[in-house]
Amino acid sequence: MKNFILLLLLFFNASILANNQDWKLAKNKDGIKVYQIQKNGFRLKHQKASTIINASIPDLLAVLSDNNSCSMWIYHCISNQMISQPNSHSRIYYTVIDSPLFFKDRDMYLLSQITFNTDNQQALIELKPFENNANEHKDRVRIKEISMFWTLTPINENQTNLVYEVYVEPLIPFKRIVNKFILDSLYYTLKKVTKAVKISNLKN
Repeated sequence: MKNFILLLLLFFNASILANNQDWKLAKNKDGIKVYQIQKNGFRLKHQKASTIINASIPDLLAVLSDNNSCSMWIYHCISNQMISQPNSHSRIYYTVIDSPLFFKDRDMYLLSQITFNTDNQQALIELKPFENNANEHKDRVRIKEISMFWTLTPINENQTNLVYEVYVEPLIPFKRIVNKFILDSLYYTLKKVTKAVKISNLKN
């Protein structure tokens, strides 16, 4: 029995190590690290970026939830409109993104939900497609396969570890171009969020 438990523990630890090694560091600049992983069954890579923000979780959430300014820090965002707010922790957005090269702009309807873990004081913002009957714009392509997470973990009262994880299928055929575009999106979005937080702190 002891040998069986030991084998389970070894297998569990090996699995964790393997999962950690699957994420490949693709960019490390300005205190922002971007990782990529190619998961089975997906055409494009999953990507995540992390950085340390000099702000508390409530201050950071205030910036991330500010609908009027988010188009300034979301990479290549043309517009971001809140359609409705079903409850205090949920919002529905309509977002338009400027696509690279000669491709049509992309748009999406997103349901954003915030949850809090009272044990570790961590906040999670999950964004996923919102199904509706809105007609598709003739000059835009509707994105329907997207998964986004913002994970905010407190380091101390004035610092937060911010992780931004994304998978999106924008229906552009060139995988290398799309993977690079998404990598840049994560990097520049976190860079702009950091700047937006500094500006917000100065105002307060």
